[in-house]
Amino acid sequence: MKSNDIRKLIQGCVKHKPKAQKALYDFFAPKMMAICLRYTKEKADAEDIFQDGFIKVYNKIHQLEQPEMLEWWMKKIFINEALQLYKQRKKIIFAHDNNFTNLTNREADQILGRLDIEEINKAIRSLPTGMQLIVNLYIIEGFPHKEIAKLLGISEGTSKSQLHDARKILKEKLQDFNKE
Repeated sequence: MKSNDIRKLIQGCVKHKPKAQKALYDFFAPKMMAICLRYTKEKADAEDIFQDGFIKVYNKIHQLEQPEMLEWWMKKIFINEALQLYKQRKKIIFAHDNNFTNLTNREADQILGRLDIEEINKAIRSLPTGMQLIVNLYIIEGFPHKEIAKLLGISEGTSKSQLHDARKILKEKLQDFNKE
């Protein structure tokens, strides 16, 4: 979508024009739903986040000062909605499990090369909730540990430790998928 088209789309949404809102939804819905699914274990939770996220986008789009940042701005809203759901339900559990395999990075890369994205997403969703959130925030979204710690109300060290443990678990799970 071109910059000028984005500006017109935003202006239409600010004016609550249904055609503009539908165009925004149609263009961004697949990307935003993918984010919602990445942060949940249950499809119903992803759908709740998705719906709440779009409501918030429509209600706050007038606050967007840089139209070229629309997708990033929306992405952040959906991520925050996902985190809010976990905080409300107090479902964030940080687990420690030391029964991991010792795959090398090369072995892990070989396994990843033989898997499709759905298998990788399935492995991420199977992680304990805290690890799943940190993998999504750090590896996929690119947030630094300091910001993750602030978002989740944990220490930076806990974020780093959870990511380390999650990587080991993922290597093991992806190795299992590869065997199937």
